[in-house]
Amino acid sequence: MRKKLSKRGKLYLVNGICFLFLAGMYIFRALTRQDTPIFILLLIMCGFTFFSLIIYYLSIIADAISQRYKDRMAEEEKKPKTK
Repeated sequence: MRKKLSKRGKLYLVNGICFLFLAGMYIFRALTRQDTPIFILLLIMCGFTFFSLIIYYLSIIADAISQRYKDRMAEEEKKPKTK
């Protein structure tokens, strides 16, 4: 059975793919003599990385809240109900 990819691994993978895509786009545009300033591509990469980090941290926060809720529900099931 295959091991699942961690959130950090997914973050690195997605950002690596984005980097390779932008590097390929830069090389392709350079070969076709359509000069694109590297600054624009760096801004795109920084923006993509920034937003992917936001999603990464929101996912971690959501998992923590979900786990806390599950733990609380498990504790309430263990307690005997008194009326």
